[in-house]
Amino acid sequence: DPVPFPNGEWKIVGYHHRDDKYVSPYFIETNATQKVKVWATTRLEDGKEMYDKETSREVTDGGYGIHFSPYPTTQGCIKIEDKSEATRLVSDFIAPALKRHEVISLIVED
Repeated sequence: DPVPFPNGEWKIVGYHHRDDKYVSPYFIETNATQKVKVWATTRLEDGKEMYDKETSREVTDGGYGIHFSPYPTTQGCIKIEDKSEATRLVSDFIAPALKRHEVISLIVED
């Protein structure tokens, strides 16, 4: 169940070049985490599983990042509206800072 990027102070910890249309040209990795509900699944007649209902259990979820997407939602990541801005952000700021072993902080608030 997609939830918004968690509020708080996080770090940008890396980036990965991506060629797929959903997360290109880069996925900017953060250390952001948050608790999310676990969903129960049910098996369909064709053998596939489908999410059924939310349970009372919670787990720590991660994998939140920053990336361009041509779609209106990003399933919890921060969306960059322009593909060229994602490239500029990585090449001009993130890559050089990480190469110098600098800490890149990201403050997220509603």
